[in-house]
Amino acid sequence: EAEQTFCLTFEQRISASSPSQKPLLVPIALGFLEADGQAIDISNASITGDAELRGPLFILKDASASITVKTQQGKPPVPSLLRDFSAPVALEYNFTDESLLTLLRHDTDAFNRWEAGQRLMLAGKTSPEVLQAFQKLIADPNFDNAYKAAILTMPSELYVAEQVEEVDPQAIRDARNHLRQMLATALKDELHRIDQTLRTSVQANQAYSPDPLSTGRRSLANLAQHWLAVLGEIQPKELLQRFTTANNMTDRIATLQALVETNQPEADEALALYLSQFSDHALALDKWFTVQVTMTCDTALERVKLLLDHPKFEASNPNRVRSVLGAFFHQNLPGFHRADGLGYELWAEQVVLIDRKNSQLASRMARALDRWARFEPRRKAAMKRALERVAAESQLSPDVREVVSKALGV
Repeated sequence: EAEQTFCLTFEQRISASSPSQKPLLVPIALGFLEADGQAIDISNASITGDAELRGPLFILKDASASITVKTQQGKPPVPSLLRDFSAPVALEYNFTDESLLTLLRHDTDAFNRWEAGQRLMLAGKTSPEVLQAFQKLIADPNFDNAYKAAILTMPSELYVAEQVEEVDPQAIRDARNHLRQMLATALKDELHRIDQTLRTSVQANQAYSPDPLSTGRRSLANLAQHWLAVLGEIQPKELLQRFTTANNMTDRIATLQALVETNQPEADEALALYLSQFSDHALALDKWFTVQVTMTCDTALERVKLLLDHPKFEASNPNRVRSVLGAFFHQNLPGFHRADGLGYELWAEQVVLIDRKNSQLASRMARALDRWARFEPRRKAAMKRALERVAAESQLSPDVREVVSKALGV
């Protein structure tokens, strides 16, 4: 193929609130990859504008400057930008799916590789090529367990909600669950291998340790276990057995979460066992409450109401309130944002009740509806009604009134 050139232009925009509007010196560590992953030599790259190249570091000195590299493959190369967190800036670049796939497969910068995977997940990409790239990564012995766990950890529902123009919580959960199903199915054999080697064969003979290697092993093992459980590849009885023999809280809670998501009778058995074992341990008990209120089934709201009447729920204990209401309002997106608006009715009722005892805690709970205007019309209307209901309370504290008034724009 004939040699071609590729020009990349950087432009910097200074925040309007910045004390100085002069262009900053921005060091951008970069590289360029051919479509097959081969790195392009940039030592002879040409620079246009006020910038200089020091090895892999492109130093932008003015509002804009360009770097031009040569490619032999006929396709534009893929830039890998801000390697090693070379500058504290927000970067905008319109990567194509094909470019992201190249970075996921081949980039030598671990963060950029992870971010490419996150972007592909966020876009719901499940082509055979994308699934194959994840398969290869997870099977690669050169990556440690913690990194593999990070690569497979999907963007949270809350993060996805931040990225869309109009929030439909149930649609977000459905899309995310579909993506997880596709990934888990494609990676099933590798997930079984991870489950076998990192949990079943190791855990029985290994004492708990908080060191990074052990932490990474637990993270990847628990992720594999959860995905296999969702696929039905690990039966609830097996999960219950693992729960009863877990020798640390990380594995115990991870297995409990997997059981609760499967929504089988064994989940109730595990919850009862946990409660009997940790009923006098405040922090462990908070985890027990949170696992239940963040459950993904349709009955999450009913579970919250039951837990508010539980003997171990103390409305005067801020941590306990956060573990139940705070976790439900802020972490269970479709569970709280039900289309019938019942979640918002509970929110209004509880914000007013908490406000009478602890206005600061109530104001934090009140912030769960801060972004009501970004939701789809039915939920938006229900949230506005709930906000107006709280705003109409005559005895409201200044803390809560400020949050609610600001949300309503009054």
